[in-house]
Amino acid sequence: MVDDQTLALSTIEARVKTWRDQDNYQKRLLLDLAQRLSLPAAKIEQVSENSLQGLAVLREYAAQKQAAINPQFSEKKVVYKTGEVILVNTLKLGPVQWFWNAQQQQGGLLDDDNNVQYLYGDKHNAQLAELYQKGRASLSFDPTLTRALQLSQQQESLWQHIERGGIWAMPIMFFALFALVIALTKVWQLWRLPPLTPLLVERIDAIAKSATVAELHQRLVQLQQQLQGAQKELVGIVLSTPESSQRDDKLLAYLIEHRQQLTTRLGAIAITAAVAPLLGLLGTVSGMIETFQMMNLFGAGDPSVVSGGISKALITTELGLVVAIPALILHALISRQIKHYNTQLDTTAIRLGNLETQQR
Repeated sequence: MVDDQTLALSTIEARVKTWRDQDNYQKRLLLDLAQRLSLPAAKIEQVSENSLQGLAVLREYAAQKQAAINPQFSEKKVVYKTGEVILVNTLKLGPVQWFWNAQQQQGGLLDDDNNVQYLYGDKHNAQLAELYQKGRASLSFDPTLTRALQLSQQQESLWQHIERGGIWAMPIMFFALFALVIALTKVWQLWRLPPLTPLLVERIDAIAKSATVAELHQRLVQLQQQLQGAQKELVGIVLSTPESSQRDDKLLAYLIEHRQQLTTRLGAIAITAAVAPLLGLLGTVSGMIETFQMMNLFGAGDPSVVSGGISKALITTELGLVVAIPALILHALISRQIKHYNTQLDTTAIRLGNLETQQR
């Protein structure tokens, strides 16, 4: 009797050992398969603990893959940008996920956290509605996986861009407005100047050579009636001042006064071209100091803290250059036009000053 009990116990122990070996073998097979499928660590831990539980995990994974091959709409709660949570139909294809609200006839794109990232327009809504109703349609999506969408959402207006530059952007914009007003004023002033009569010096030389002393005054009066602006004033000084020394003084005084009128406040544009980059550099230095302070407080592990501060700091340099380059070009063009105008007047004045000597 004892021998029979001992034999039965040995048989049971052998069977239990066999079952354990089989269970361990099954666990190793399931664990190896889970690792090959690159399942999450939590899922792999479930597989290693229990073969039945591991088999259920692998069946769930297989069902998910089967659903990915033949995707279907499923109900899920999503969060709108207004904070409203609504139960809608969702469809996921790889990393791209759509939603369709049949009641509102509105669809769009979702992020990984089921937040509404983008609302479709009428054209894309029609495509999504056709896919939901018929199961087949041409559907638009973002091939950059929401990166292009995020970039478009980050676009800012000109005023928002200036505001990001901080306090140092304000004086830069003040100088820009100041230089623009002066430049427009000078352009308007030059545009209103009477056109210079071409070849006036040559005409004066021809009159001086062909006319007698008695005819010279009359010919100059006729010439004055044909002229306008500064040239007319120069000939008028010659006619009203017979003495050479007084004439030269009056001609020089008029040229200086006229040149002063044309060049008044022109230096402010040059000052703007010089000061704007310096203000931009100052704003950049201030922004970099602030960025380094943030790095000391929060560390440099988050790239957004560093890149965001640097991009904000560089805005003032950008604004400074945007203001300085046009200001420099405007100053050069206006100065060149004024110089060309004054050069012709100077040449005319010199020739008119020499007429007194020729008359004597």
